[in-house]
Amino acid sequence: MIRCWLKSRTNRQELFGHAGFEWLAETDVEVIGERALPEGYADILIQDDATSSSAVFEVKLSKTEGEHFIQVSNYLKNMNSKSTLGFIISKGVAGEIPTKSNIVQIICNFERPFTVPMTFSELVNSLRLKLCS
Repeated sequence: MIRCWLKSRTNRQELFGHAGFEWLAETDVEVIGERALPEGYADILIQDDATSSSAVFEVKLSKTEGEHFIQVSNYLKNMNSKSTLGFIISKGVAGEIPTKSNIVQIICNFERPFTVPMTFSELVNSLRLKLCS
């Protein structure tokens, strides 16, 4: 579902456009589902072949913990891109976000409550992602 949300250029512009990640917002990128890396499986990978840039996204169902930053950091070490970013998408953060990290926390929630059944499209449209500052 998050991969579908990230495929929308409008959604990427809303999330990344004013945060210093313009290539994620403005360019035509390839959004790939689970990607095998030597250190494990990244949940989502975004690649921009024109600039040799990539972004690794790890999705957690719970709150982000310190070990998750280590996990994504290990993924980034194995990427062959010129410019690589790491993101963790979760419900929140348990503890402090490392300040000297090249990994960005994204908080995920839904605009609509789950009190009535929704289609997949309605779920995707209800999804809200917000960068932690």
